[in-house]
Amino acid sequence: MEPFEAMAARVRERSPGTRVKIACLQFCSPDVEAAARALAAEGATEISIVPVFFSALGHVLRDVPAAVERARADFPAVKIEVVGTLGEQPEVMEAFVSALVRMAGE
Repeated sequence: MEPFEAMAARVRERSPGTRVKIACLQFCSPDVEAAARALAAEGATEISIVPVFFSALGHVLRDVPAAVERARADFPAVKIEVVGTLGEQPEVMEAFVSALVRMAGE
């Protein structure tokens, strides 16, 4: 979880007004519903979920929507949406390519 915690801390630093919670689909906690519960308890009325996966396959197509639907059912007054898969964002793809080129040359 450490890389995800570090990423969340950096988001909080760069966007101080943004509430950031990590949610897991399996093997770790909190799950999406628990993270949504914590955000709702803090007063959030909108939650944007960013799946931290390389691409929108498997978990992103099947498990994330199911978890989001459960959270929406638990918190109908909170707008919960998935805003895109992190690994498919152009700047993330470019960072991957740069790292791959660098690592291939080592």
